[in-house]
Amino acid sequence: MLKGGRVALREVRESDLPVLSGIRNDTDLQLALMATPRPNTIERVREWLQRRAGDPNGAFFVVAVADPDAVAGFVQLTGIDLLHRYADFGICIVSEHQGNGVADETLTLLERYARNVLGLRKLVLKVLASNVRAVSFYERSGFHRVGVLIDHHLQNGSFHDVLIMEKKLLTSTGA
Repeated sequence: MLKGGRVALREVRESDLPVLSGIRNDTDLQLALMATPRPNTIERVREWLQRRAGDPNGAFFVVAVADPDAVAGFVQLTGIDLLHRYADFGICIVSEHQGNGVADETLTLLERYARNVLGLRKLVLKVLASNVRAVSFYERSGFHRVGVLIDHHLQNGSFHDVLIMEKKLLTSTGA
């Protein structure tokens, strides 16, 4: 478990399934995450969590607020490349926990884990260019735009641009 002032990043628990199922069944949220919305039973959500937890090139945490049982979302690293020392970053915070510093603290905790435990030097992410709130959060958090995939993601019958962003994780040597 990774603990901050208000936020803890922890393993998945059976009691988390209702909130995580809600996330996986929220069509608007799935579209914002560039996922394909589809109905998810508790069993499908459980299988998804098992895949995430069992990925040898990934790290998945439930974001808990104030008390370890209050689920605010999840955060993950995928495609961890220990040779080149980077990973793909993803975060999902449910609407009732947005705008109050939960995402900021979550990112700080995950960056510390990525840098100090995994030895990573940067995080990379993809986000819909039209997701102004997310892009603004990432830029405020030190991510920089490094590319645009033009007309890349099909959603609601049209193609959308996707930003590629990265953030270097500074070490004691600055590398």
